Amino acid sequence: MQLKRKESLEEGVHRVIEERVTEAAHELRSRRARGETIHTARKRLKEARAILRLVRDELGESTFDRENRSYRNAARPLSELRDTEAIAQAFARLCARIRTGSASDRSLRSERRSPDGASKCVHASWSTTPPSRRSCAASGAPGRV
Repeated sequence: MQLKRKESLEEGVHRVIEERVTEAAHELRSRRARGETIHTARKRLKEARAILRLVRDELGESTFDRENRSYRNAARPLSELRDTEAIAQAFARLCARIRTGSASDRSLRSERRSPDGASKCVHASWSTTPPSRRSCAASGAPGRV
């Protein structure tokens, strides 16, 4: 991500941003693990936006706003996909821990804050269900616990 000696700032910035966007598109077309490709594509678009911020004054506010909005809007669906992927992976790991017996009741508690700001410990709703009756079918994990 360097400018070449004989290119102007404008040419260099344009080239580097184009490389980042092309790499993001290439990642999304690759056959690698889905979560990894989404993460890498998001990073490339973030890099493009960071470069824009570096040359914001030279671009002018209207050009910067237009280009920044364009890359931000392109990355937004990737963010939603990545969030969904991360939640699904976490749920699958939790189900695997439950199946193997490595998840204790204590590790399945989460702390949440109520609207008044008070902290309270919330148990998973199935924590009192006998293990033989629990299921992780929603995660795509096979069988019962």
